[in-house]
Amino acid sequence: MDEHPILAAGLKAAESGDRETAYLLIRQAVIEEPRHAPGWYYMSFLVDDLDQQREYLEWALALAPDFAEASAALEQVRVRLAIASARSIVAPEFLPPPRKIGDYLIDQGLITQAQCDAALAELRQTQSKTRRGVIDDAKAKRFGDILLARGWLTPQQLADALVRQQQERLRGGHRPERLGDYLLAHRHVTGAQLGGALAQQSGLRLRGKHVRLGELLVRGGQLAAGTLAAVLDQQHQDFASRYGNL
Repeated sequence: MDEHPILAAGLKAAESGDRETAYLLIRQAVIEEPRHAPGWYYMSFLVDDLDQQREYLEWALALAPDFAEASAALEQVRVRLAIASARSIVAPEFLPPPRKIGDYLIDQGLITQAQCDAALAELRQTQSKTRRGVIDDAKAKRFGDILLARGWLTPQQLADALVRQQQERLRGGHRPERLGDYLLAHRHVTGAQLGGALAQQSGLRLRGKHVRLGELLVRGGQLAAGTLAAVLDQQHQDFASRYGNL
């Protein structure tokens, strides 16, 4: 016989898609057995408010400190709360446009204006030949790829400039957009860690291997897989809220 029949009934309702009934049943279960950690864990999935989700998961862990699933879920909720708290520090319409990566490279004396213009011209020519959506974004040619292919820049020099660009964007009040922006904004990685992963990614791209930045950070142990999943989910939500379903 099931030790927690009301909880079991609630889970069955959730599996069938009846979220309202699931909430009522599981809520009843935790009222009757408030020290049963799984009940609080399941409750966290049946409310939309992030603060409530956090409270339920924290209570589940207070009752069962070794509850691995609750710990992982709490980490993701905390990431979403941190991102939500810093979404719109300054209204975008009052911000100057962010500087292009070429500007940083020229400032540092790494490339000349003529090299920048030549790389941009090649990029525009490449883009005009490729219809949008024909290839994976991760495989699309980038400005930095051209500079690297021509030998005008090393992967580490490009990575350092990209990190500097992202750090200045955040200091200037711009909303996070790229994955690196989110990771730096909420201190999931350091600038050095991000730069190392970006340099590794650029080196792989030079050899025709396209690996996503988050995957490299997880592989290298700089980022937990659960944290990456939560950040990517928030990034997608923010993109949809700003631009709709393109």
